[in-house]
Amino acid sequence: MDILESTYENVYNDTSTKKPEKFIEVVESNWKQIDEIETRTKEQLYFKTRLTSDYGITLSKVNRFEESLSIIEKATKMFENQINDPFKESLYEALIANRAYCNQQLKNISKAEKDFELLCRKFPDKSNYRDWLIGIKSTRLRKLDNLFLVLISIGIFFAIVFDENDGILNYGYLPFIVVGLLGTTYILIKKKRIKTLPNST
Repeated sequence: MDILESTYENVYNDTSTKKPEKFIEVVESNWKQIDEIETRTKEQLYFKTRLTSDYGITLSKVNRFEESLSIIEKATKMFENQINDPFKESLYEALIANRAYCNQQLKNISKAEKDFELLCRKFPDKSNYRDWLIGIKSTRLRKLDNLFLVLISIGIFFAIVFDENDGILNYGYLPFIVVGLLGTTYILIKKKRIKTLPNST
């Protein structure tokens, strides 16, 4: 029995490895060897794909997000090299969902948003993906909204400080206020659209 098969047996036949920390401990101790194994049979490929996938997902459960992303990328490529439509496998779906979550936690918002949009398209009946996507988009809009409010505040400040005798400086506030108002109007429109966001984004 090689290291791949023995690790697989230990992990999935031992009830103690249901705890994330124990699962990681068992796999991590042999990970370098497992990662370097070139699979020669379908059984070996299955063992390695499942171990890699579950290892990556479990790392995210203990907030080791950067390490999780690295392993998840390996696992997704393994699925994509085996199956034309990897989403037929529920484990692949879990990998993409965890990749999105890890990227969100690491502030890689664009990458997280892209994955949640993909999940919404593939699984339109699963409202949890839609909720995550709405949350990400709403957070991004709040940051923009704050920026436009700052511009309006700057414009008002100029309007108060400079009086009509200051010539052209008197109108220096106008661009700030105009851009700020246009920006906040844009944000309001986007927020309304997000609230009615369909599952199939």
